[in-house]
Amino acid sequence: MIIRNDMSLKTVFVILIFSVFLFSAYLLTQLNLKEVTLDILFFSIEVKLGVLILSSFLVGTVTTLVLEVIFIFQKKKNKD
Repeated sequence: MIIRNDMSLKTVFVILIFSVFLFSAYLLTQLNLKEVTLDILFFSIEVKLGVLILSSFLVGTVTTLVLEVIFIFQKKKNKD
């Protein structure tokens, strides 16, 4: 890849992030071929590994966002 003088560092950074995203998407599709057993207390569920990784990531992200919103509102309430 040849970097021209008019390309800024921001453009190179965006291309790098996009490349990492594509590579991780490829890896997740390769992991999606494997099935794993998820044991939840009394239940045993067969689920694909890629789906399991994505769903656990999304659950963690949503949990973090909810806790951050609660923290921000508590901080504003204590300030007033």
